[in-house]
Amino acid sequence: MSSRLVGAGLVFAVIVSCGGGEGTDGGTGGGAGGGSTAGGTSGGSVAGGTAGGSVAGGTAGGSVAGGTAGSSVAGGTAGGSVAGGTAGGSVAGGTAGGSIAGGTAGGSTAGGTAGGSIAGGTAGGSVAGGTAGGSIAGGSAGGTIDAGAPDAGCGCGTRQCLSDGGCADCLTNLHCNAATPFCDTTRNLCVQCQTTNDTCDAGTYCSTQGACVRGCRTGSDCRSGLCLPSHDCVTCTSDSECDTSRNCGSGVCNAPCTIPANCTTPGFTCCDAHCVDPSRDPSHCGMCNQACASESFCGNASCRTGVLSNVCQVSRSLALLDGLREDDDAGLSMANALAASCPPTVTASATRQLDSGVLDAVTGEPILTGPMLCVGGGSFFQRSIGWLETVNLAPVRDTSTSTQYQLTLRDGGVVATGAASTLGPTHDIFVIQLARTPIGSVVLNTGGFYGEGTTAGAWYFQNVLLPMRASLTSGWYVVEWTDGNANGPDMSDTFTQLAP
Repeated sequence: MSSRLVGAGLVFAVIVSCGGGEGTDGGTGGGAGGGSTAGGTSGGSVAGGTAGGSVAGGTAGGSVAGGTAGSSVAGGTAGGSVAGGTAGGSVAGGTAGGSIAGGTAGGSTAGGTAGGSIAGGTAGGSVAGGTAGGSIAGGSAGGTIDAGAPDAGCGCGTRQCLSDGGCADCLTNLHCNAATPFCDTTRNLCVQCQTTNDTCDAGTYCSTQGACVRGCRTGSDCRSGLCLPSHDCVTCTSDSECDTSRNCGSGVCNAPCTIPANCTTPGFTCCDAHCVDPSRDPSHCGMCNQACASESFCGNASCRTGVLSNVCQVSRSLALLDGLREDDDAGLSMANALAASCPPTVTASATRQLDSGVLDAVTGEPILTGPMLCVGGGSFFQRSIGWLETVNLAPVRDTSTSTQYQLTLRDGGVVATGAASTLGPTHDIFVIQLARTPIGSVVLNTGGFYGEGTTAGAWYFQNVLLPMRASLTSGWYVVEWTDGNANGPDMSDTFTQLAP
């Protein structure tokens, strides 16, 4: 419902003027009444017709029911009243006026005053060199807004009228359309969304301006599972995981750049408007737009072939813990071995595999680039190994059955198989392998069929392979282990390389 002007009841005005002359013109029922008087009075009443007269120096008036009343006066007063019609007159040097119930009152004056009053209608007049005015009973120049269609009567067009005479897009949601369905009552603007009840699509959030913009709202918008208050994802994997004012480079959301000095993150430089770390970014390894092949990783600012001879070409090692003692010990052992044996200095640390920023929270895909991810154990507990095997990126994967153990290469070849009953805590087969993910993460993994075999794999990596790493030409090794004294792996045990 629109706001509107509410009319008052009918208003009747009868003007009687007396002049100094003689003579009268009478009235007619259903016809016309009129006359002229010099210095006297001219009047008449007409039902359904016209009343009029002219007076020189006197008064002219008339009343009409359903018709028109008019007169002209030179140097005097002209007036009339009309029920449901029009009252008007012209005065030279005097006053013109009239009153109407439910109609229009107007007049023109040269050098005088023009005015009128209306109950529930419109008042207007024009004055040359004088004053024009009017009054309205039951209306106003403004209006009070109610819910519904725009209020056109207050001069705001399709917008809404405010009580102070201003205009606004909206006062309630009812004034907004489907594209911008919410009314921001602090600004009286229709907006796309509300921060207090964010209904934006996944991967976007409601800004303080009431628009859905790029950036995470909750952890479910991020592959890492963690959304920062800045609406950036921890360990971003694409621009879409950063707030609209930033983009993603080497897993970090930064403002777009034009020169290296724009990049404030230590070690980062500017490549294609993105701040990146050339020491570890597989798309900008060592310099802008130098991408590493799918089988290589970016280590210490150079593309490195995915073989174990390059295992030290990192600045960090990070053990991924799954909560199983043998797996965690193996991961920590490999990470610490890299820190102890690899020049230049490698910094070792550890984190739980479920901590945000390392793996895809849904799939388990490693998304953290830079550190060597040291993973002990197989696909049953370690999510990263499970993902590598599922997408066939692990060089060696477990394809065993309940009765037969089996290790299969990525291309389908079988490298070890036999009766599952022949393996146990003192006799096992383990794999040591290096794998790179499409995003550029590098995984160093060892795992046996038994926990003791996983422990033996970590020991073998640290004490046998790492010291001879310069001669290693493969990215994976399968080894059979037999514990000679039942006290865990040591130099007295038997290790037999089965492949390659």
